[in-house]
Amino acid sequence: MKLKRSKKKQPTYPYTVFILGAGFSKDAGGLLIKDLLAQKADIPEDYQYIWDLYERAKKRGIVTDVESFMDYLSGLSFLELGWKIKRLKKRKSFVMASKIYSDTIIAVLNILERAIDKVSSAGLPNFYSLFADKFLRLLNGGSHPTNSIVTFNWDVVCEQMLLDGFKHLKYPSDQIKPYEDYVGFRKGINVFKLHGSSNWLYCEKCNTIYAFEQSLAHDPTKIASYRCPKPGCRKALARTIVPPTWEKTTYVNQLKALWKLAWNELREKAHQVIVLGYSFSDRDLLARYLIFTALAGNQNLKRVILVNGNSDDGESFLRGFLGDKVKNMRATFADFVSSYDIKNLP
Repeated sequence: MKLKRSKKKQPTYPYTVFILGAGFSKDAGGLLIKDLLAQKADIPEDYQYIWDLYERAKKRGIVTDVESFMDYLSGLSFLELGWKIKRLKKRKSFVMASKIYSDTIIAVLNILERAIDKVSSAGLPNFYSLFADKFLRLLNGGSHPTNSIVTFNWDVVCEQMLLDGFKHLKYPSDQIKPYEDYVGFRKGINVFKLHGSSNWLYCEKCNTIYAFEQSLAHDPTKIASYRCPKPGCRKALARTIVPPTWEKTTYVNQLKALWKLAWNELREKAHQVIVLGYSFSDRDLLARYLIFTALAGNQNLKRVILVNGNSDDGESFLRGFLGDKVKNMRATFADFVSSYDIKNLP
């Protein structure tokens, strides 16, 4: 009688959703909100008038960072903006006033990507690949991921990490299509970029977002040359970026389908959530509402792990509706990755 060889049972892990904020990209050169617009020298010459306005408002105690600066700009009328720029002795001050919001986004993106380039031009720091090996590869199990990533970052550090480790990632919304059919975005771990991305451009006519292999933040003038590749359209493409301001509704409308998918991921699928470098800013009302409504109604959620350095960022907000399910590790991203993996979380 031939005995059947029993197959070794594969370990199973709870479906995990990772929430990434600016702190996740910090060690790859990414800047926190408080550090953006910090140095005039970091800003391309055509956009340095923005820094001048920012510094004047900061000295008067009106603003403290780029988020409060953009809120301040949104509260000014066109004429008020024009006169403020004119006081800087700038020609075409009212032309500048008409595009100051988009110029600020371009300046911020440029600063962000240049900072990341300085650190990651030779590759991301080692603990990013360690994170992929210890937390994602074990869960991924091949072509059927049992995890996903929700990120509020514009940069492409997450994409670089996944493409280096797995050669693939997937933007899950049907609205998002690879530009020129880039194969790297066809499968793999789902990445929900709820504030847009520096490698995305949007066709308003087709309501389609095109994902490029590389970030487009470095050369804003080149963006104007891109057209929708859909036959019969050819409309100029525009950035898909949700700016750092409390009033995000207008911008998020472009990404409505993606936000709905991310909400479902957190509400219906997540058994555990690991937060990496996201502060749950009071100004980010839409993000807080999405996370609150999704996780508060998730009957399968076992725990939420916070990895936000030695801070309380987000802890009181989450404990307010999740109670003891929240565990604050009080560890940096690098220390957390070095000390744990998906099999031995505390």
